[in-house]
Amino acid sequence: MMYALPSTLVLVGCAWWLVRWKLVVVTVHGTSMMPTYHDGDRVLVWRRPITRIRRGQVVVVERPHSVPRLGITPFARTSAREWIIKRVHSVPGDPVPRTQFPALRYTAEQRVPRHRLVVLGDNTADSHDSRSCGYVDARLVLGIGIRRLHPS
Repeated sequence: MMYALPSTLVLVGCAWWLVRWKLVVVTVHGTSMMPTYHDGDRVLVWRRPITRIRRGQVVVVERPHSVPRLGITPFARTSAREWIIKRVHSVPGDPVPRTQFPALRYTAEQRVPRHRLVVLGDNTADSHDSRSCGYVDARLVLGIGIRRLHPS
């Protein structure tokens, strides 16, 4: 007599590990992504290869050093990684959007370089993004925002 229980448990364990490795929940701080996301919203993020990032997607990416920390003085230091959530405006191979992004106005290249993204907050009046910091390194993307989670 064969038992299916151990193989089922292994399958469930593998599925749980895959979900835990591929999905993460982040909390939004600030108003730079309003009206899409508000301060305190929780967002389900899918860890995805950088080759699959498309224009218009919301990404969570490690904060570039040129983007100020929310509520932290410029001289404060932290060893923890910090994240920002923004919408992808341009991907590698797209024309460099010089007119909309002052930080990119004098770049030499005509196209967005490999491993670089141009990102923009939905609330452009209150967002530190590629307009002030230039390109964001696509290799520092944590993942792509899938959906807002309802409060528990």
